[in-house]
Order: sequence, then structure tokens, then C-alpha cells
Amino acid sequence: MPQAQTWYLRSVDTQGEDLILSRLLPWAAGAAVLPVSIAASLPPLEGSVDNLLQDDDSACRFAAKDVASPGFYIAVTFASAVEVWGFRFAGPSATTWIRAHILVAGAAAADLGGIRWQAGELSPAPRSSATFDDIEVGKTTPWNNLGVFESYGVAVSDARSVIAVGGHANAPRLSKDGGATWVALTQAGTLQYARVGMSGDANTILFSSYGGYLMLSKNAGTTFVAQTAVGASSWEDCTVSADGLSLYGARANAYLARSIDGGANWGYACLRAQGSGLAWQSRTMDPKCWPPCHQVAPGCLLTAG
Repeated sequence: MPQAQTWYLRSVDTQGEDLILSRLLPWAAGAAVLPVSIAASLPPLEGSVDNLLQDDDSACRFAAKDVASPGFYIAVTFASAVEVWGFRFAGPSATTWIRAHILVAGAAAADLGGIRWQAGELSPAPRSSATFDDIEVGKTTPWNNLGVFESYGVAVSDARSVIAVGGHANAPRLSKDGGATWVALTQAGTLQYARVGMSGDANTILFSSYGGYLMLSKNAGTTFVAQTAVGASSWEDCTVSADGLSLYGARANAYLARSIDGGANWGYACLRAQGSGLAWQSRTMDPKCWPPCHQVAPGCLLTAG
């Protein structure tokens, strides 16, 4: 049975409805386990997420599109590491109810369903611990359902529910349920020696392709757009910041392509000596402004930092 200081509820299923809850109560060994704080990856439409820890009728409403978005989670934190068998919930309606979710503690996860709504009451208490997948540190679980796939890069969302894998001479793969099922991202095209970067909420996904384009999605992999501003090239690697705003693509034996506004604008970035250290300097897309980094032609330099 895993122990953790912070437990996550992710892959929440409301069958397409808003999620409205008035209480969320961690439970283990026949008793409540009281947390010290609660947070959500996206803000509620109405009420406060803190309402879920109060024993009253104050409710918290999350939009259906937010609950269904990749990476959505509710995180419950305790004063120290604890066991949690499951959660009891209360809400005003069986329509806007949590029907299933994945319970995550560290690297262990359990798929929980059949949560029964009871008018004016908490859902029934779990009678035993959930069954957790054995994916603890130091052990491996093969993704047999990914098939034979020559992979070169992998990225995982903060809540560990969304996983993107870049391959070679193939479409990349995406899982939105922690690796249980996979889809081929044919909309990203056939990529070569592809690496991948992902924002914490999994909405921004960037693939590199050697001899092709940087391929960017801003909607969790639904569509991809070739970043033609930096051209097709020998892209060796790429990365994305947690907030999805800073994007980098590394070209073989050359420069970094850099965007600090989520891909809306790109520049070439080099580390150059400035004062007593090194600093980023971004350049325009004019070919005269391309490397070597130690030279900057007139009108090339955009910003430093």
C-alpha cells in the first residue's frame, strides 16, 4: 500500500457534464484522513476548491471542458505521508457527479469507478484499499500496448496522465490515461528521430524532426502546426517550459530556435559573453543573423534575456 504526502485525483469522468462537489473526504482503515490543503490544476467556475474540505453545503463547480482536458487533477496534501484507501464525495446532483477517476500516489496509480451518489450524504466509504499498479521507483511496467515502436524521446505531464513519445520514420504516439491506451498522432506527420517537449498541463506539445519541421500543438495534440518560421532543418531536440510559453528547438551543429510566447513568434538564440558571464541573445529571422554566435550583424539583435 503506497504512502504519499500529496494524493492526486486525475482522469476524472463526469460523462461530459460539469463537476459539482460539496465535499471530498479522504478515507483509510475505516476513518477519515484529514488533509491540510487542496488544489486543482484549473480553477473552478464557481466556488472555491477549499470548499471541498468544509463540512457544509458550499459547492465547487468545474467546467466540463476543464475536467476533460488532459492533465486535469485535484491534489490533496497532508501534514505527512499517509495511506489513502479512496475518497468519499458529496454533491447536489447525480448528473454533475464524479463517476470514476484515477487515484495517484507518487508513481503508483489505481483506477476507481462505480462511485455512488447519495442525496444529502457522502458516497459510501471504501471497505479496503484500492488496488494499485506496481509501478514504483526501481520497477518497470512494459507498455506492451504501444507495440513495436522505435522511440527517441518521451515527455510526461505534471499529473502523469498524459505521455507523448517521439519515434523514427513514424507518427508519434500519445496516451491520455497514463499509458493504458495509445493513439498515433498522424496529424503531426511522419517524423524522423523525433524528440518531444510538453507543458505541465499537457496542452502544449512540441516535436522535433530531423530533416523536417518543429511540430507544435496548443490543444493537447488535437492538431499540429509546422513551425515554418524556423524552417525545415536538422532538428536534434526540443523542450517546452512548464507553463508552455518558452519553446526551444536545437538544430544540429548550429543554433537554438527560441520562442517566449508559446510559438507565436520565433527567434534564433545564442549564449554570448556579456559582462562577466553568459546571456541569451535572440535574433531576427533574417538569414544574415544566423550563426556563428560570436558575430552579430547590424539590425540582428532583438533582446537579451
